[in-house]
Amino acid sequence: MLLTKKDVFINESINPHHFCMPVVKNESDLIALRKAACNENTKFFLGTDSAPHHVNYKIPNISSKPGIFSAVCSIELYASIFEEEGAIKNLETFSSINGPKFYNLPINDHHIILSREEWIVPEYIEKEKIKVKNFHGGKKLNWKVKNLKV
Repeated sequence: MLLTKKDVFINESINPHHFCMPVVKNESDLIALRKAACNENTKFFLGTDSAPHHVNYKIPNISSKPGIFSAVCSIELYASIFEEEGAIKNLETFSSINGPKFYNLPINDHHIILSREEWIVPEYIEKEKIKVKNFHGGKKLNWKVKNLKV
């Protein structure tokens, strides 16, 4: 998700709710990845790690399973990153065009509308007695998917 080390680590321990593989080795690698993804490099395209694990398997300081549940806010997080990098105009190409071109697939003709709107990511999602902490749960984001245009 092109995050910083402060998103992944808590007091030098891995934050189990922000832990996915592979882990970026250092800050300079992270910066290089962000720049490449945000600056029209067609070899980079959107990929989410939406791997929900019950909170019981994501306990700090215990061997946690890698994987985050980002479906609830992934495109909004990418919009925030692209905005931070001054490249919001490149988000559509990264998220919707580079991947299909790489895999030689048709480009989707459906569209979403992103709105500049503050909202709080719900802390958890629970279904059928399975409780999952949402990636960035409880945090404020400045972008929100409004609707889908077919």
